Amino acid sequence: MKKFKKAITAIIVTAMLASAFSAIPFTANAVEVNVPKVSQSRDAVHSVVTSGDYRYENIDGKSIIFWEYLGSDTDVVIPEQIDGKTVTMLARGAFYNKTNLKSITLPKTLTYIKGCAFWGCTSLESVVIPDGVSTIEEYAFTECYNLKSVTIPKSVTSIGDRLFFLLNSDITIYGYEGSYAQSYVNSYTDSNKLKFVAIDGKKVLKGDANGDGIVNVSDVTSMQLHIAGSKNDDGMPIIDESDKAVLEALDLNGDGKLTVSDVTELQMYIATQN
Repeated sequence: MKKFKKAITAIIVTAMLASAFSAIPFTANAVEVNVPKVSQSRDAVHSVVTSGDYRYENIDGKSIIFWEYLGSDTDVVIPEQIDGKTVTMLARGAFYNKTNLKSITLPKTLTYIKGCAFWGCTSLESVVIPDGVSTIEEYAFTECYNLKSVTIPKSVTSIGDRLFFLLNSDITIYGYEGSYAQSYVNSYTDSNKLKFVAIDGKKVLKGDANGDGIVNVSDVTSMQLHIAGSKNDDGMPIIDESDKAVLEALDLNGDGKLTVSDVTELQMYIATQN
């Protein structure tokens, strides 16, 4: 009976995908998938350039669509410019099936994220959408089974259907009161639950890594443990980098992520306060 139910479930999911997706295939990591019909297809029609670990499509000589990451790093930073051209859009399936991707820093120049962008990023835990992005299309985080949180700025005014398709875990959405992100959470009806946490006016003391309201050597230890990959007892990261207010308070060198350099900056900051 259980095998029969699993077979029926598989048939239903296949039928849903077949009806949701039109037959325009693209190849990512040697795996062919079907994606919803969009204005751009893949290499057969558009000229896609490979530059190091990146593939992109030139839009107008000044801006580009980021198509694919070819590397294997677990922590990836997408630059604001590639070959002197500004990254303004993520193509459909840009990070498809990057199963070892744990964190990604998106460029501040980004304005549009096409559907299925992070489909199958099973190790991805959190994503901060840059301020300036207006649209996140459908199925963006499908099968991101370890995803815990997404930060969505005020600039986002359109979110596609079934953003977290095939997920059973609950997701925290960090956003602003009265924003489109909050409306999306309030109207969300998929099987997993979304929790909206407002970040309006939230203040985090500079360097207060452990959140106790005091900045001292304990915060240095907390940052070191976090960077080394240690977790809280509940399995969550020691520091929630998806919380914009927290990240801004601890990213002391201003590079958009927490590294050993920030630990050094914190130690120097504490020394100047004593």
